[in-house]
Formats: sequence, structure tokens, C-alpha cells
Amino acid sequence: MLKLLVTRRVAAATLFLSAIAYAAPHDSWNYITRSPDGRVSFYGDHKSITLREAIRRARVLYNYKEPQLDPDTLVTTRSTIAVTLADCRKRKLAGIEGTDYAGPMGSGKILSRSRQLPNAAPEYVEAKSGSADEAVLNYICGTPHAGKLRDAAAR
Repeated sequence: MLKLLVTRRVAAATLFLSAIAYAAPHDSWNYITRSPDGRVSFYGDHKSITLREAIRRARVLYNYKEPQLDPDTLVTTRSTIAVTLADCRKRKLAGIEGTDYAGPMGSGKILSRSRQLPNAAPEYVEAKSGSADEAVLNYICGTPHAGKLRDAAAR
């Protein structure tokens, strides 16, 4: 019985510490670009970039200049951290997870979370030339980060 209790505590502590390690503090975000209208700044977390064949996975932060009002819930969001897939060969992006925050730069209360259904195929969108999407794709697929990639299959 004691062994089971210790095992559960170790598992809970491990889960808690891994959640803390996964949350990127403000200083780990690298500025990527700003939207043409200046309302959204995009940041990337190079430590989160993983590679599986031609697809890279990364966390991208959308920091809104002004609070964004959700018309359905009437809740305002100041930032979103999205888990994004980048197909570097086809030059396309797909968002698979998103977490909305009350504060800037992924801070404050978590307001909502969304996640792609487990068996659903990612919906990729072409990163058009000169767009913020292209800048995000270049950041995720860029060679300066190649040495920092972790093989997702090894996990």
C-alpha cells in the first residue's frame, strides 16, 4: 500500500514538474514578426521545435495589442499560445492546439483551450509570400534552429 502511495506521489510530482518545464517563460519567446495592421505580434519558442520527417511542431505565441473579444462568450483574450505544425517542403502551416490567456505573452488566467480531434487530419494552409504566416514558417523551418531540434519520435 505504501509503495502504491509513493508511486502515485512520484507520478503526480513528475507530471507537475513536466507541466512547469513545458510552460515557456516570457524570456524564452523569440520575436518573429508583426501582422500588417500591427494588431498581433508573433513569437516562437525555439526550444519547443521538434521534427518528424518533413513536419516540424512548435509553439507560437500570438500577442494581441488590444484585447480580442470572443463574440460567443464575451470573454476578452490578450494572447494565445498555439501548437503549430509546419510542413517545410510544401510551405504550409496547421494549428492543432490553442490556449487563450487573459494576460499578454501567455500570462494570466487560462480562458479557453482547444485541441484537434485525435484522428482528424491537420488542416494545412499555404503560407503566402510576404505574410505573417510565411515569417512564422521561416522561423520554424529555418536552419538556425536545426541544431536545437529534438526528434519527436524519440520521446
